[in-house]
Amino acid sequence: MARTRAARPAPAPAAQAHVGGPARHALVLPVVMLLAVLPFAGAVNHDFLNWDDQVAIVQNHQLLAPGVLRWAFTTTLLEHHQPMAWLAWAAVARAAGVVPWAFHAVSLAGHAVNAALVYLLAIQLRPAARTGWQAARSEEHTSELQSRFGISY
Repeated sequence: MARTRAARPAPAPAAQAHVGGPARHALVLPVVMLLAVLPFAGAVNHDFLNWDDQVAIVQNHQLLAPGVLRWAFTTTLLEHHQPMAWLAWAAVARAAGVVPWAFHAVSLAGHAVNAALVYLLAIQLRPAARTGWQAARSEEHTSELQSRFGISY
């Protein structure tokens, strides 16, 4: 008696792999952001640190100087190149002054945005990972049945 190969179900399309859809993610995203910020929220009430904050921010008059754009891209202060950080700190200093709460609040906002980006990236990677896992699981299950019942194709 000839045995026929059973048809395997096709993997779910990527659109179906998103559990709950955009509405669910719109509800989860603020929670993810809040969870990223909540442990550090108390930092807003603290002073600058004694590591490099004095040199980089408090005593750095270049942040408020007229040529900050050129300075940010050419300075060797603190011996590393970080023009976007200098420009961000200059924007905070100009908007709120050189006060710790403003710099800490911007840092918290950055953490929230990064948590949101990681969440959104995970959503995009999940369908591919899920489809790959389902395919591997299907192959594993088929191999197990083949060995257990002596089925060969």
